Amino acid sequence: MAPPPRSILGRRSAARWSSSPSTYPGIKDAVQQYTDQLAGKAVVDITNPIDTQTWDRLATPPGTSSAEEVQQLVPQGTPVVKAFNTTFAGTLVAGEVNGQQLDVFIAGDDAAAKDKVARLVSDSGLRPIDVGPRPRRGRTATGCGPSAGR
Repeated sequence: MAPPPRSILGRRSAARWSSSPSTYPGIKDAVQQYTDQLAGKAVVDITNPIDTQTWDRLATPPGTSSAEEVQQLVPQGTPVVKAFNTTFAGTLVAGEVNGQQLDVFIAGDDAAAKDKVARLVSDSGLRPIDVGPRPRRGRTATGCGPSAGR
């Protein structure tokens, strides 16, 4: 069962939630379970759609991304933002790597939703980096890896 949605998670709460596997099918299950409660909220897709059977390919159908699939499941007008998918739970709790502030990449099509996520990131002592629109057609930020420093 998916965790209940929260309007704002602190860094440690988010890390506890993400320390269990945040696999791609899991977000779809959570969205379907809590669809009615998500209307009007910014939904953050933290997953990487890796095929956990082989670990060598994406689990999303060719030509799509996990964020696009989540967007199809949420109520109309509910923005989906991609963030935290390059951040390991332990690193998220620490908030730094080798003494340098942790960067969190944020991608989305809704400026207000990205601002909310950026505020959550910066209020948690991390550095938000807006990387533009939400990933599409299978392009994800999975190849970027966790970033520390500037």
